Amino acid sequence: MEYLQLSDLSLNDLKEAIRVYQSLDFNVCSISDADKQFRLIIKHFIIQTIFWDAPIIYRARKHTDKSLFKNVEELIYPKNPTTLGRLNNIGQPLFYGASDHNTAIFELRPKRGDEITVLESRIINSVHLPKFTEVGIRELLIKQNHSPEFIEQNKIVLAKNLMTEDNKKRYNLINNFLVSEITKIIGSNKTHMYKGTIAIAQFYLDNKMADGMVYPSISRSGTECIAMKPESYHRFYRPDRSFKCKIVNVDSSGGLTVRCVDNSTNIDRNGNITWT
Repeated sequence: MEYLQLSDLSLNDLKEAIRVYQSLDFNVCSISDADKQFRLIIKHFIIQTIFWDAPIIYRARKHTDKSLFKNVEELIYPKNPTTLGRLNNIGQPLFYGASDHNTAIFELRPKRGDEITVLESRIINSVHLPKFTEVGIRELLIKQNHSPEFIEQNKIVLAKNLMTEDNKKRYNLINNFLVSEITKIIGSNKTHMYKGTIAIAQFYLDNKMADGMVYPSISRSGTECIAMKPESYHRFYRPDRSFKCKIVNVDSSGGLTVRCVDNSTNIDRNGNITWT
């Protein structure tokens, strides 16, 4: 576990730093501008790294036509993205995924009739695990089935750094800020607003000791997503299988009815996919 100590920045000064960040006009402000302001906030926060032990991770992609994807290169990540993403800059490839296939599908905010292919990637060596920084999901991680050692270590860190009510308020303030920023819904015509979330991601992904980051799902409450450096994805995971599904219905609460329409029977060493 690695973390930064909470500083002596007052609660009011911290609130002001967050207010300034959230009022940045990304029509004119750059990612660098956001990064400078973000670092004034994050240096007052506890940061944790965890070993990610999910044996399978999932990535989903919508179809633009009826044809099947022929190679995993079409599914893993864009090699040279031409637009800003939630966590990636233009030209910066990044593997986005989830530890649950439903979460991966939900992240696409699908509509009735959409066809989606999900790629499953399996851990190469169960004793050789990627290391992620966690962003705004400490409480979520604790609720899941982590080892007694993880839970006890987490309690020790929090007890050491959050001994006063003021510290607890500052911790919760920053945690809530991170969650609200990372999970905010941004329309396709407002991608410039991603500059704010990219600045946050750069801070976490620039950590040379980390292979990626884990953060709350934007579309499915109570679950998490991952963003992984491409070289780390290939070091720890390999494409294992894929399936194509169709969204049959989206109910009033956002629940999905999904029908599987095809499965892969093989993915060869060159990434070519054989379908049923």
